[in-house]
Amino acid sequence: ETGTIFLDHHLNILRFTPQVNKLFNVIPSDVGRSITHIVTNFDYPEMENTILEVIERLSGKELEVRTKEKEWYNLRIMPYRTIDNFISGAVLTFTKITDLKLSEFKLKSINSAMKSLLEEEPEATMIIDKETRILAFNQAFIQLFHLQETYVNNLLFIDLCHDKWHTNNFDSLLLDHKGEEINTTIQQEIN
Repeated sequence: ETGTIFLDHHLNILRFTPQVNKLFNVIPSDVGRSITHIVTNFDYPEMENTILEVIERLSGKELEVRTKEKEWYNLRIMPYRTIDNFISGAVLTFTKITDLKLSEFKLKSINSAMKSLLEEEPEATMIIDKETRILAFNQAFIQLFHLQETYVNNLLFIDLCHDKWHTNNFDSLLLDHKGEEINTTIQQEIN
């Protein structure tokens, strides 16, 4: 589900693939017309300025844009070079990513719910994955161990033990139960 449009440096359409028809209301006779005169289904009014910026700076851009029908596309805009390496416009490539964006939204929702549940827990609590990467934690965890949230995000718990607490007491516990749920209480104060 990838569509492509080639534009000259005046934003006139040079050619396009059939997949673009549902994103822009284009027909074969639109070749030679400015893309600014074509009705687009995207909810992205800055598209013209972004294309002109790519042509002017000779530097590509990649962004996520949504259609008016709430479908998501990865938009990649690159300077268009001719065979003799002359910049003559831009090429726009649209790849549908709606399923990926929906999964991303669901994951954010799940993470938000998990974080809310963790905050209700009065004890210092964290959740790690099977590689010991810290996925979530509550403020009680941050406060108890005097940590910065930015330091803890995506950190391996085993690295936290080694680097911050200078202990390897958890190595065997974590490695012996890799991939299993571990519910434990730290009995000694960590210095």
